[in-house]
Amino acid sequence: MRELIGRIAVTDDDAATALRVIAHFDELVDRDASSSTLLRAAAGLANAPVGMHDGATARTVRLDPPGSLTSPPASPDQSWPRELVDPSRAISIWLERSGSPGPLDQLILERCAQALRACFGAGGRAASMDELMQVVCDPQASEVERSDALEKLRVGEPITVHVASAAMSADGPTAQVDGECLALTPAGALVQGRRPDTRIGAATARRGDVPAALENARLALALSVHPSHGGPAHVVFEELGALADFARAITPMAARDSADVRLLELLRAERPWAPHVIQQLSSGATLRAAAQTMHLHHSTMQDREAWLHSKLGYPLRTPQGRERATAAWAMWRISGHLHHR
Repeated sequence: MRELIGRIAVTDDDAATALRVIAHFDELVDRDASSSTLLRAAAGLANAPVGMHDGATARTVRLDPPGSLTSPPASPDQSWPRELVDPSRAISIWLERSGSPGPLDQLILERCAQALRACFGAGGRAASMDELMQVVCDPQASEVERSDALEKLRVGEPITVHVASAAMSADGPTAQVDGECLALTPAGALVQGRRPDTRIGAATARRGDVPAALENARLALALSVHPSHGGPAHVVFEELGALADFARAITPMAARDSADVRLLELLRAERPWAPHVIQQLSSGATLRAAAQTMHLHHSTMQDREAWLHSKLGYPLRTPQGRERATAAWAMWRISGHLHHR
């Protein structure tokens, strides 16, 4: 095909351009391009806005020549060239050309419609779960592409994005995307790690903005704590409050340089139970309640508190001591030291 285009271009520019249009759409079909990619190609080739209406879903999309999603017209001009894609779903596409049509307008519409039939019909390969999740999470994907992928994934609104330290089970699609364990669920759906020590970060996707929610879920995961240290192992971004602001302002490396965090790490190396006891007592739990939570005798918890007091240099159960310990615990979480046992 490319050799033929090259030969014809010498004598017939219009014919060569037509063959290039055909070859371009054929290549997109071979690559299993999405519907939005096909529409973007048509808009770019025609240098005019292209629209598509799906009668089955009552959804209309419109792309301008640079490929950006724009608001569809209230009522398409009946003089615009149109092409029926799927009669059963009343899917049609149009080219917004006022005045004289371009020499290749009809060819572009016909080839785009043919490519869309392959995309929507049995002739097109169905995208895998991982591929759909990749599109949904890609910040460079258009709203049309993301909307198409979400529709195929059948995730109800509002969407919650989960990212985990290991494989998880969820009432929604799960996938490995760029080495991350991801899940999309409607709000309130059950999500749990397949191992008891799995850490999970979650965030709500507002107005379907999954990439932004994924970044927030990653931050929540970074602030999770291994269950052996008292947790929380499952962190929801919207519940972090100011801690999320601290985590954005302070890098894990900077948190590790904190004198209090360095001291806490030394204590953890000497007494692996230290993080859990500090987490319990700095949260305001009574000595007896903390002992019950950790399945310890009351006297054992007393001994551990006394040992920590001697090493830290301040008490954990006074208002001033709790304030300092809480700040140190937050920095410890940001450092990432508490991700592992």
